[in-house]
Amino acid sequence: MISFALAERAGVNTSAWTTSAAIELLFKSTLNIFIATLCFGTFGMILGLLLRSPISAIAVGVLWILILENILGALIKSTGKWLPGFNFSNLGEGGIPSLSYRHSIAVSLAYLVIGGAIAAVFFKRRDVAN
Repeated sequence: MISFALAERAGVNTSAWTTSAAIELLFKSTLNIFIATLCFGTFGMILGLLLRSPISAIAVGVLWILILENILGALIKSTGKWLPGFNFSNLGEGGIPSLSYRHSIAVSLAYLVIGGAIAAVFFKRRDVAN
C-alpha cells in the first residue's frame, strides 16, 4: 500500500501492478521464498542438533553457506548444482536456466531428509544429562 502512494507521488505508472499476471507472479515469488526459508531454517536446525551448540551451528552454517560453498563452486564449476546453499537459493529465485527448479527441489529434499534422519538418530542416542 505504501508503494502505491509513493509511486503516485513520484509519477510512476502502477497500472501493471494489479494485473492478474503481476498478482500471480507475486504469489509464486512469495511461495518460492517461503520454501527457501524453510530449507535454510531446517538446515540450521539440523546443524544445531548435530553440533549441540547454537553458536557452533550458526558459525558452521554461515561459514559453509556464505564462504565455503562459493569458493568450492568457483573452483570446481560442476559442484555448484549439488551444494545445498546453491539449491536452497535457487528455490527462492524460482529456478535459473543453468539449474532447474525441479533439480533444486530434489537435491534440497535429499539433503534435508538425510540430514534430518542423521540428526534424529543422534538426538535419540544423546545423553539427556549433557
